[in-house]
Amino acid sequence: MDLTLSDLDLKKDGVASSNFNEFYIKNKNFLDAKIAQVLSFGIPPNTVNITTITAPGTRAHKDQWPVALNFYLTAGDERTWIWRLKEDVTTPTPTPTASDYVTTFKFEELEKVNSYTAKQNEFYLLDTSAIHSVWKAKDSAPRHILRFAWWYSTFDQVLASIVPASL
Repeated sequence: MDLTLSDLDLKKDGVASSNFNEFYIKNKNFLDAKIAQVLSFGIPPNTVNITTITAPGTRAHKDQWPVALNFYLTAGDERTWIWRLKEDVTTPTPTPTASDYVTTFKFEELEKVNSYTAKQNEFYLLDTSAIHSVWKAKDSAPRHILRFAWWYSTFDQVLASIVPASL
C-alpha cells in the first residue's frame, strides 16, 4: 500500500504518554480510499488510529481490545515479543499502568513464546489479548503504526472477514 505518515492529517487523541501516543485521523475518507485499494473488512474495525511508539518501548501488556491489524508506516528493526505467564504463576502481580486500556505484567513472571520483526509497509494481524511487548533502543527512530482494532470480534472472525482487493 502506498501510504506515508505525511499523507495523513492527524489530531492528538487517545492514549498520551512519554513513549506511546495515539492520533485520530482527520482525513479518514482519504485513508478509506487507500485501504480499499488493498483490502476490505467484512467486519469493520471499531477503532482506526495512528500509534507512535518511542524508546523505551512498551512493557509486557495485553490490550483492552482482542484483535488489531497493524500496518507499519515506519518499523525499525525492533522485535515484538509474545509472552505467556510462567507455569508457576497462577495470579500475576498487579502492576501500575499509564493507561486504562492495557493490563501490564512483570517480565520476571513471563516466558517468551514467539517474536517477530515488523517490516515497513506490511500488515500484521495480532491477537492483542496475548501478552506482548516492544523494546526500543534510546536512539531508535519512532515506530508509526496504522492500527485497526476490533473490540467485539475474535481473531479468527476478523481474519476470515478480511478480503484482499482483486488485482
